[in-house]
Amino acid sequence: MNLNRLLARGALALAALAVSTLAQAEERVRIGLTKTAQDATIVSFGLPLAPGVLTDPARIAVVTYPGNVPIANVKTRTILSHFNAAGTATSIKSLLIQFPISAMPGSGLTVEVVVNTAAAGATAGTQPFTAASFVAPEVIETTARRIVLNGGVYSLSETNVQPLTLFTGTEPKVLATYPDGYLAGTGLFGEFMSRAEMLAKPKLQGMKYLSDNFVSFTSSMMYADYRMHPPVAVSPPPIYDQVNFEGWLYDRCATYLSAYAHTGDVKYLRYSMRSCSYYSGQIGTSGANQGIFLGKPTRDTKYSHQRGVYLYYALTGDEAALAAGTNMAIMWNADTEFVSNYRIGRIGAFDRLWTERLLSTSLEGLTYGFAITGNATYRTAAQQIFETAHKHITTANQTELNAIMQTISGAAFPPQNCWIHSAAQHAEGGDLEPWCSSWMSELIVDPMRAYQDITGDNRVDEVFIRLGRFMRDVGTSYFTDDVVVASKFPDPTAGVCYTGGSSRRLIPSYGAGINQSGVRENFALFDDNEHCADATALMSSAIRSLHRTGQFNNPYNVAGMQTEGRAFVAMFHEFSSCAKTTFQGWTRTGRDPRLASSSFLAGGYANNDPTAQANFMRTNKIGFPSYPTDPQRKLSWWFNTSLLSYRMMDQVGIDVGAATGAGYVQGSGCAAATAMPPTTPVAFASGKAGQTIAFGAAPTIALGSSGYVAATASSGLLPTYTSTTPSVCTVSGNRVAAVATGTCIVAANQAGNANYNAAPQATQVIGIGGVADVPRLGNISTRMLVQTGDNVMIGGFIIQGSAPKSVVVRARGPSLASAGITNFLANPQLDLYTGATLLASNDNFGTATNLAALNASGFAPSNAQEAALLTTLAPGAYTAIVSGVGATTGVGIVEVFEVDQPGNPLANIATRGRVLTGNDVLIGGFIIQGAGPQTVVVRARGPSLAAAGVPNPLADPLLQIFSGATQIASNDNWTTATNVAQLMASGFAPTNALESAILVTLNPGAYTAIVTGVGATTGVAIVEVFAQ
Repeated sequence: MNLNRLLARGALALAALAVSTLAQAEERVRIGLTKTAQDATIVSFGLPLAPGVLTDPARIAVVTYPGNVPIANVKTRTILSHFNAAGTATSIKSLLIQFPISAMPGSGLTVEVVVNTAAAGATAGTQPFTAASFVAPEVIETTARRIVLNGGVYSLSETNVQPLTLFTGTEPKVLATYPDGYLAGTGLFGEFMSRAEMLAKPKLQGMKYLSDNFVSFTSSMMYADYRMHPPVAVSPPPIYDQVNFEGWLYDRCATYLSAYAHTGDVKYLRYSMRSCSYYSGQIGTSGANQGIFLGKPTRDTKYSHQRGVYLYYALTGDEAALAAGTNMAIMWNADTEFVSNYRIGRIGAFDRLWTERLLSTSLEGLTYGFAITGNATYRTAAQQIFETAHKHITTANQTELNAIMQTISGAAFPPQNCWIHSAAQHAEGGDLEPWCSSWMSELIVDPMRAYQDITGDNRVDEVFIRLGRFMRDVGTSYFTDDVVVASKFPDPTAGVCYTGGSSRRLIPSYGAGINQSGVRENFALFDDNEHCADATALMSSAIRSLHRTGQFNNPYNVAGMQTEGRAFVAMFHEFSSCAKTTFQGWTRTGRDPRLASSSFLAGGYANNDPTAQANFMRTNKIGFPSYPTDPQRKLSWWFNTSLLSYRMMDQVGIDVGAATGAGYVQGSGCAAATAMPPTTPVAFASGKAGQTIAFGAAPTIALGSSGYVAATASSGLLPTYTSTTPSVCTVSGNRVAAVATGTCIVAANQAGNANYNAAPQATQVIGIGGVADVPRLGNISTRMLVQTGDNVMIGGFIIQGSAPKSVVVRARGPSLASAGITNFLANPQLDLYTGATLLASNDNFGTATNLAALNASGFAPSNAQEAALLTTLAPGAYTAIVSGVGATTGVGIVEVFEVDQPGNPLANIATRGRVLTGNDVLIGGFIIQGAGPQTVVVRARGPSLAAAGVPNPLADPLLQIFSGATQIASNDNWTTATNVAQLMASGFAPTNALESAILVTLNPGAYTAIVTGVGATTGVAIVEVFAQ
């Protein structure tokens, strides 16, 4: 018997098994890998990292999970860097990781990236993205769509469904997925949050509406979820198949990636790869078109979006994205239409400049241009643009503002909380009419947040406060009807408040809008329905905004309150159902920005009497302003007048105002407004306010498990948690982990800020009980014909968890006679290995040095000729070899039983042996213990063993699972399984189509897996059981 070869084959049996090892000092990130192309030669993915986590690209390792088996030949390259406020790179923001596909024998694999290893675990020398990707066309369906009225019910009608290739991009041959919330937590997307995080925090519930609509909108861009309206014939014909690009180009790439980071839904990630790669490849590289998106029929700078390219580059390292980002930064830095003039303090002219939109896209291009290239030239240009933008929205000097706007004679628009300019610039009115675009202002949120990220410029907060006030007061393009109570396709006749087909509503759309007659329209019809696509900006901006107080949820609540965290544009679910869509509409409600007495920045309104107009007062009072002509309709701002400065909300309070919502318009018209209750003035005490902390219900935590505590501070600020009983429990964030039974005490503290004193410490007592009876594989076994040489029985098993576990390993033969087995193995020999190291050996169990403990365990064999080992093993992988003493042969069983530590369960078993016929087939047994069902994958492999040099592999295994005498599942070829998608996602799908696998959820009990050869064929096979 060649021992090394047997142990190598034992390792083969364990190769796909999973194991959790002891917690390491290094940080670990779990990555799911799915093969999307069979000709893949390398695994390649980007790993975003939070600031300060990693500085040396070589200090990482990649290991299998579970299993903790190191992967060899890992290559790395720094993709992006974090920068400090001075523009100096400080740590790695995204790292490209590659390793050979041979480490991924199946279609799926889970790995852990170990960050900050003690020694270098990776080397340079990554391959280009072209070696790791394949060409992928995006094929959609088109349809003629109408909303029809049948029997008083509106329904959607679709006819003439046709396929259409929209564009062609690329996809990685191996798609990497990230833990839920991980990308949001790295800071790559800015101050972003996952949907799960948002839903878990009570003060963020006001954002659920936006999250829901963001998901709906993103899904509506996908051909799998939503068909596109047929192209409309135009002359001259478009460059590509789609008639117009706005429907999928309002940064479709960034929208998909944001949706994936927010929801964790992999479909968004897959589609982002195609869109982002196509977009990157369509950015001009030289001449007049350098940095220009070539998919537009004419040169247009405002369609050069940098953010999506930046995010895509961080996740893939695609060199085409780096080139696109560089070329866009070069273009914006040299732009003469807007940038060159705005950098020196003014717009270029007053004709058709689209001030907000060009400000947004140029700042985006230069800010992310610096982030993706590290070229300080673009950072400097972004700073110069911001200087003008900040002055434009904050100046109180009319002469200064006129100089910025290049105002023509006769026009004098007073300072506003927006980038005010002439309506003629947007072709929306005359030179003497003021204009600020609400929907274009939404585009500025992320570029300014990113600008603040690379510069540390806190003046961005003030811009957001003012911009938030403007947008809350004018509404947005997407809230002209009550979409909360409407369906995905709202009643087209209910929109009394809008005037025609060009009215804007928040409708999930793919390159189309629904006009008032109910006809689905494409943008080629040239109406404002194109701006449905701008909901990408609205949703993406709002989700990264911070909901700072629960009082935003109540549009009628005007009580005094403080905010928590930095102030961002906050657009939540409290809007007027008849909010006007334009700045002119805002002025026509009675607020004329050209008159100081009516402008909310020129003094503002606040008084003890909310129905009166008065100058802004600093008298420790709250005021809620009303419309000048309608005392029953209040404006959506309140003011805390208690502090000394009116400049910065996050520094000195909220006396600059914050949105709480306007009155809802009722009924089918836009005239009547709901009466609002009188405002009660609130007096603020001088100095800092006090605060208290209250815990929610205590979690139930058993030994070996964890739970989460939740405490709230009356200030709205976030508490921090510590354990005062570390010998019983530990705390990380708000997660409490039990390390011993007893009383766990968690302390919550809140240090306060400029407005609040520190809170008195609050504590919560949690009783830690015994180990939870979790579902698990309690006992595992395999029966087969034990022969000699290479055909002895080789069993592999894995222990999970973080603590040692006592097990009994048995090899039986003679006792099988009572079950009718006549050719049993007369005298089994048992050897237990870890790797190539022999840990223990036994012939007859009665000779064991710990025989008393073995007998007390209840698992001692019944026949003196049988072998058993009682041993304590650390988490890891082990191999048990069963042979016959004196080279005898016969049917034998290898078994593993847990003696203690059910919190560290047996994960899996894999046994290799020769499959014959009759009683000499391969039989695996396993017992599910615990209080609930357990999902397992059971596999029977044969053909794939040939690659490991195993002679005579079983050509076509057949797998059956029994409970007692009842067959509960059967499979010949795994690709025919009804749940093949879930099987592939598990990471345990076989690599050969002739092999068998069953994914099934089983109740606690005993089960048998039998492996035979189709057509009574014979050969060497492996039976494996994996706990999910």
